[in-house]
Amino acid sequence: MVMTDVAVDLAVEPSRSDRSDRSEPLVTAIAEGLAAVAVPWESATGESPDERRYELIVSTDAYDAWLIHWPAGSALPAHDHGGSAGAFAVVSGSLEERSVIGGLDMTRRVGSGESVFFRADHVHAVINPDEATATSVHVYTPPLRSMGFYRAEGGALLLDRVDVLDGVGLLQT
Repeated sequence: MVMTDVAVDLAVEPSRSDRSDRSEPLVTAIAEGLAAVAVPWESATGESPDERRYELIVSTDAYDAWLIHWPAGSALPAHDHGGSAGAFAVVSGSLEERSVIGGLDMTRRVGSGESVFFRADHVHAVINPDEATATSVHVYTPPLRSMGFYRAEGGALLLDRVDVLDGVGLLQT
């Protein structure tokens, strides 16, 4: 198989600004590929976690990838990804992504084997609405350095706090 120069550039650095219009398929493919070989939490440990857990599984200069375990009914409230674009793919179970696009409240259910791409300015909430644990892989480009969390007030989302990455988890600032 012959790779084009664009494909080689994206494989090395998918977040290059002059290639950003082409990074969606690559970031999504990375998330889907990692999800295809990831082990659901309950299969790896034999138990269901009682709180959301995450672990960094890949870290490069161009992107990072996180495996996230979602107990039944858990959620991450409205948040951004500090200017990183990304994608998530569901390994097991299902998740709901809630966002506002063009002034409309949008909810999409993402099941096992499915994925979602989001741009750098995207704000969303992610919920496991089911009674079973869900596992997902999240890929961010450039690598995740912070997350802004929002609160709803008067029909608008207002930035409430920003957490910064410490290399393993998030620290509140």
